[in-house]
Amino acid sequence: MIMRFVRIVIGYLSSRVEQLRMYKYRSKIPAKVRRMQQKEKIKVLFVLSDLSLWKSEALYLAMLEHSRFDPVLGVCLLEADKPTEIIRKFNRLCVYLKDKKYEYVEISQKDIATKVNPDIIFYQQPYTGVIDPTLFFRFNLQALFCHISYAFNTTQMPWEGTMPYFHYCWHHYFENESTKETRDRLMPRFIRNGVVTGVPIQDTLVSLSKTERNPWKNNADRRKRIIWAPHHTISDGLLHYSTFLEIADDMVALAEKYKEEVWFSFKPHPFLYKRLVNKWGMGRTESYYAKWAQMENTQYDSGDYLGLFAYSDAMIHDCGSFTVEYLYTGNPVMYLVNGLPHTETLNDFGKAAYKVHYMGHTIEEIETFIRNILQGKDDMKEKRTAFVEEYLTLPNSKTACQNIMDAILYGK
Repeated sequence: MIMRFVRIVIGYLSSRVEQLRMYKYRSKIPAKVRRMQQKEKIKVLFVLSDLSLWKSEALYLAMLEHSRFDPVLGVCLLEADKPTEIIRKFNRLCVYLKDKKYEYVEISQKDIATKVNPDIIFYQQPYTGVIDPTLFFRFNLQALFCHISYAFNTTQMPWEGTMPYFHYCWHHYFENESTKETRDRLMPRFIRNGVVTGVPIQDTLVSLSKTERNPWKNNADRRKRIIWAPHHTISDGLLHYSTFLEIADDMVALAEKYKEEVWFSFKPHPFLYKRLVNKWGMGRTESYYAKWAQMENTQYDSGDYLGLFAYSDAMIHDCGSFTVEYLYTGNPVMYLVNGLPHTETLNDFGKAAYKVHYMGHTIEEIETFIRNILQGKDDMKEKRTAFVEEYLTLPNSKTACQNIMDAILYGK
């Protein structure tokens, strides 16, 4: 009983200390902003640890071309993964940056102030336990913090309003007024730091065209190109979105049935493989992936998806991020529904995107969708177009990156 009381008191005191620290930091933000905006060059640090989650590359490139910005890429190790996975992701990120000829610095404990000393820091993932604590915001309060989510803001989770990092941010950039208003409702009234600018991935998607490299292997024939992108949550009690286990064999059968008319891309979430190994074992998982790579009208894709999107005709999926991203193609898209409620966590933006999908509850409905693609039937086209116009039109007739740079240069 006494120990429980002590823990409650310690928790309360820790919370109060955190609040006081945050109030003190936020009281200094206006002066920090004025000093920064008066500088000839504003140094901006992008803290990176996982290439697959780096969604601000377009902003980095835009800042490189801008006379007022000095962007720096700071590469660090993840904290949360297994050692072999940490090294793999770190090496993949470094190889990508070298291939692109991007300059970067490796940062570790307490390196941000000494190696970079930035005016602004963008964190790829705003969560404790992801990177070394001395690289996170509490140890770098000399800087301002701006945030861009690594996926479209389609959810409304109550804990997002209590995350200390978001309370310290000067700016949090959003896609549209709807997503900003959702976050505002979760945040304390005196910390309404959302700014509607659009986000960098929108600049990439809005210009999505067939200038991208074509990764489809059926370039010589006229078969329709359909992506199947299954999610990884095959046994996650909290976010059990995936329909994969129920339809895995049926999807193979459909691919074989329509081999004369359709070319399929199997584009699973990167985490699905590991989860399947735990569920099925290595042998069956390897065999299944190999089948999609080897059938006469299929391919297995694990890398970048922009070219895959640009040259496709339709997509079938149950992946949250693709719910918005694929709508930029204008193509028909089906969302696979496993019967469990999951739209309750979506905000108005996420629900609106979900509603302009065809719904697939059964393998028969999936087959009907495929047949409609072959026949050129698309009853949802006007609704998808209206969604893009309402929610994805960038403000100020500018790119998202230009809006973000303007917010930094001239915002309060």
